[in-house]
Amino acid sequence: MTTKKILTISRLKRLKSVLFFAICAALFTFSFIFTLTNEKDILTMIVSALLAVGSIVAIVWHLSFVITPLREKAFRRYGSVENYVELVSSHENAEVIYTDRYITVTPFAISIHKRPLDTLDVYDILAVYKAKRSTETIVETESLVIVDAWGEQNVVQYRRRDRKRLDVAIAALREVCDDKLTKFGETVESIEWISENFMPLPKYDRKTKSIQTIEFDDEAEGEPKKKTSAKKKSTAQKKTNAGTSSKKSKSSSKK
Repeated sequence: MTTKKILTISRLKRLKSVLFFAICAALFTFSFIFTLTNEKDILTMIVSALLAVGSIVAIVWHLSFVITPLREKAFRRYGSVENYVELVSSHENAEVIYTDRYITVTPFAISIHKRPLDTLDVYDILAVYKAKRSTETIVETESLVIVDAWGEQNVVQYRRRDRKRLDVAIAALREVCDDKLTKFGETVESIEWISENFMPLPKYDRKTKSIQTIEFDDEAEGEPKKKTSAKKKSTAQKKTNAGTSSKKSKSSSKK
């Protein structure tokens, strides 16, 4: 993965949304004009006008991400495009612990298929649990919910026929996540852990054209979160361990 490629992916994603809302704006504008000149239904005119304006606002919003990709959540999480590319590259080149049609787990990160901007460092996972949606005791869908260090839910919906794989995926995450940093299960302990340790998502600064860095005062009330203070050491340790384990596996295969 290169910086150029990830920026292209980011812009194409937004341009697809721009195209969608452009079509919506054209349709709602046509509806407004047609109603104005023919039927003169006030309610339809108002709804069409509001939807057309909303679509135009959405176009402007998505275009801002095309012009300034640093506004993307993935890049704000890790401070720059280069940092995110480094994470993705480490993930792509690492040994695969688990993979299915929805996610891939390595010692470095978890990636969600078809969502290239949702790769997450394993040390930025605060909680993992399984969510179910059912009607009259019949399970319809099951989802893997990953709460990241910024308190946001990353939901991966599994098909009904693949729900057995969900438990295997959670087991794989248990293997790579630090049990001191990541809580499993939708429990009171997990909810309290999230509320106590999530960080505010850094913002894009228009003046400096860079992502704001969040600084914590150790002695102040807003002291560093447990997740933040542990992450830097743990990530370096994980890379060392991953390299050691790969060497062991190679040496054992030679034997």
